[in-house]
Amino acid sequence: MKVVESRSASREILPKTYEGIWRRGEEYTLRNKVMLLEHDERGARAVAQGMDKYEVALRFVGTGLSRRCTCPYFEGRSAQHPPCKHIVATALIWDRERGIKLPSKDEVIEATIPPPLVSKNDIATMYRDPLHADLEILRMAVEAGMYVKPHARLPSFPHIASKDSEALSLAEAKRALLEMERWAARESFEPYFCAGEMMAAFCELLRLARKRLLVTPLSVSVDNLLFFQAWNKKLVLNLIDDSDGLHDFSEAHLEDLYQNIVARASYVGDEATFRAKLDEYVVSRGAY
Repeated sequence: MKVVESRSASREILPKTYEGIWRRGEEYTLRNKVMLLEHDERGARAVAQGMDKYEVALRFVGTGLSRRCTCPYFEGRSAQHPPCKHIVATALIWDRERGIKLPSKDEVIEATIPPPLVSKNDIATMYRDPLHADLEILRMAVEAGMYVKPHARLPSFPHIASKDSEALSLAEAKRALLEMERWAARESFEPYFCAGEMMAAFCELLRLARKRLLVTPLSVSVDNLLFFQAWNKKLVLNLIDDSDGLHDFSEAHLEDLYQNIVARASYVGDEATFRAKLDEYVVSRGAY
C-alpha cells in the first residue's frame, strides 16, 4: 500500500508571505482566533475571527497550494497576492493537526519576504483621514526613512479574552492597555521606531470598542472612553516619541467613539444620565 507523505501548508506559503503578516498569523493561532471546520491531507476549511468573521480555504493543487480568504486584504486579489494572516494561521493549525513540524523562528526570518515599501503618498493619504487609515501602513511608515534603528517588533493587538458578541468591560480594557505598557518596557523597545506599532495597536482597540458599543452597557462604554482618553495622554507623553504627530490617529478614533456613544445615549433617551462624564471628555479633548 502506497503511503501518502504529508505536505506542509505553512512551508508552502512561507516564502510568499511578508514577515509581519506571518507574525500576526502566529498571534492568531495563540489567541485561538481561527477554527478549523474540516480538513484532510488535501485541503482545509476554517473560519477566522478578525474585525469580522472570514472564511478561509486551502487546498493542495498540483505542486502548489490554492488559497482563499474573504477578508478585505485578500479577497478578489490575484493568485500571486501575498497570503493574509488568516491564511497563515489556518496553514499553521492545519499542519499542527496533522503532526507536521512548523517553521522555526530562524526559518521564518530567512524565508519570508521583506515588507512592501511605503510611499510618501501612502503616508500622506493616511494622515488625511486618520479615522479610516490603513493601520498596516501606520505600523510600517517608519521603515520608509533613510535610517531605521533596530527595535522590537510588537504584536498587532493586545490580548482580548472576550468574544465580539460580549461587552468590552473596563477591567478588560485596562488589562489590554497594561499589556501594551509591558511592550514598552521591553529592552528592545524604541520610543520613536516602535511608535507606529503602539499607536496602531491602540487604534485597533478603539475600533473594537466602537464595534462592541451595541453589546456594551452605556455606563461601561462611557467609563471606557474616559479611561482610553487618559491612557492616550500617557501613550503620547510617556511611552512613545510622538515627533510625527501620531496622536492625530488616536484622537480621531477617540472622537469617533465619543460621537457614537452620544448618538446611542440620545437614541435611548439617556444622554442626561451621562452628560457630566461626557463633558469630562470634551473638556480634556486634545489636552496634553
